[in-house]
Amino acid sequence: MTAPARPPECRALAPLLAEQASGALAPDDARRVEAHLAGCAACRAEADAYAEAFALVRLPAPAEAERAALSDLPDRTLAALRRADARRAAWRPVAAGVFAAAAAAAIILAPAALLHPRHAPPATPAAATSGGATSNDASGAATTGSDSEPDAEAAWDDATAEDDSADGSGTEGDLALAAFDAAHPGDSE
Repeated sequence: MTAPARPPECRALAPLLAEQASGALAPDDARRVEAHLAGCAACRAEADAYAEAFALVRLPAPAEAERAALSDLPDRTLAALRRADARRAAWRPVAAGVFAAAAAAAIILAPAALLHPRHAPPATPAAATSGGATSNDASGAATTGSDSEPDAEAAWDDATAEDDSADGSGTEGDLALAAFDAAHPGDSE
């Protein structure tokens, strides 16, 4: 069953009933609502329900200790914000100096790194103690006895020997490719 239709004046004042119960109603509207409530039992019941609900959620008045703690809250908050800003501002010149030093180092060292290619490290004493003997690994590339890296010199010698024993018509470029293929079997196309 539906509720009976409310008169237009009740519908117009319905939003003001919650404002009245919360205490936020303007004085002119409060007089108008009070005048209406004197003659309308349905709106009076609705206003009482609002007043009861607001009474349940209304906070008690702040105690003296709460007032004292909150009285200087804006000043303390602003002071903390200013201190944080000052700390951040103090680090900006330091960060800029570190960045400038890093950029200068990169500018100075980059050409040196680009112009001087890296060379293979010298043979380690471990290779010398093992006799530096070479053997062929599973792929047929020459390796030293102390590690599993291919030995480029032995691969070059093997490729040269293979080319010399073939027909003798190979060029130096062919020798280099053969040495590379022997040292890096997975890299050839």
